[in-house]
Amino acid sequence: MSLTNVKGQQKKILQFSGLISSVGGGIPVPFVTVTNLSYNNQAHPANNEGFFSFVAHEGDTIRFTSVGFEPLEFIIPNSSTDKYTA
Repeated sequence: MSLTNVKGQQKKILQFSGLISSVGGGIPVPFVTVTNLSYNNQAHPANNEGFFSFVAHEGDTIRFTSVGFEPLEFIIPNSSTDKYTA
């Protein structure tokens, strides 16, 4: 395998940010645990206003969990920029 092939398989790094809110009410959900399942299960807590931001890769699977809510998984899609907001 050449070095060129290895570089071609690397996933693009981007800043993944968002605001977590309840369905229907649109009320921010504080302190949600945001876990990157594709990268050593790194956890990134949302703040008291439901905002989160961290570096991830295109195609990473992200899980959102909070007491009283069902877990939700999300796959970061390809992006034409180095930022993705959800």
